[in-house]
Amino acid sequence: MKCGELRWSDCERGWEVLIPSVVFKNSGSSFFGQKPFRLILPDLFNLYKYLEADIDKHRGVLLGGAKDPSALFVKTVKSTSIDAAYDSTKFYEAWRTVIQRYGIYNLYTGRGVIKGLLPHGPHNLRDILATHILKQTGSYEQGELRHPAYAGCRATALRSLPTAG
Repeated sequence: MKCGELRWSDCERGWEVLIPSVVFKNSGSSFFGQKPFRLILPDLFNLYKYLEADIDKHRGVLLGGAKDPSALFVKTVKSTSIDAAYDSTKFYEAWRTVIQRYGIYNLYTGRGVIKGLLPHGPHNLRDILATHILKQTGSYEQGELRHPAYAGCRATALRSLPTAG
């Protein structure tokens, strides 16, 4: 499977998202230049502290002695399942459950984080990443990562993450 990875960059002193260019539809464009897409994640809301706690403390509990699949997200290993890796279907189900349970603000219970957030799957992150890369390249032709059905959309019509604050 062609996929990206999250890793620590000693040079940048930060967590880096590294995605091979071959997974993008426009992998041959000058933007990529046959190189992977790199993004250093900012340490917003103590992200680095939480990633390090996951690696140093929580991961071992979740794995319960099972082999580490070297993936950011792992399942809790139980007696009925010894593989801690998610397949695409199980990851999608887990993603939607987490978004519904913790992400969507519930006016009546006061739980959740984001008012107006709707249930969505992980594929929406691909759209957000595509929009981010589009904004970096400055042209739709260089940043064409979205589905062909969106080819007629103007860049300003594409969705993006809300700003913090």
